[in-house]
Amino acid sequence: MSLTFTIELVGASKGAAAVVAGEEWNLALRLRSIGDVIHVDGAHDALLDEADWNAPTWAMDPARLVDLDRLLKTSYLVSRNGIRVSAVWANGEPKATETVTLSALLELIATSRLATQTRYVVEKEELNHGPD
Repeated sequence: MSLTFTIELVGASKGAAAVVAGEEWNLALRLRSIGDVIHVDGAHDALLDEADWNAPTWAMDPARLVDLDRLLKTSYLVSRNGIRVSAVWANGEPKATETVTLSALLELIATSRLATQTRYVVEKEELNHGPD
């Protein structure tokens, strides 16, 4: 089995995921896009040796996730309505959905608290332009 890490660009213009995936990244992971979804191939390699298949969260090595937060931030910025992120075993589907802020998602990943069976929804925040 293999870990599948995906980033869906919600409401992005056509080809945006391909542009993001095609940028030059310092990731040890490989990126490819299919439609509006960026697949982070090789994400399994980012798991720590003690990662447990049945654990509630992924034990990930931050050193192997270099530039992942920039990838998530860029994906969020180029999307119109936000991003959906999941990390599940190949052919698996998330069993829960949680809405979080981008900074909360980045913190979950950095501290190995990304849930194993959850799709994270990061919606675009409304910009407050003040009174009209």
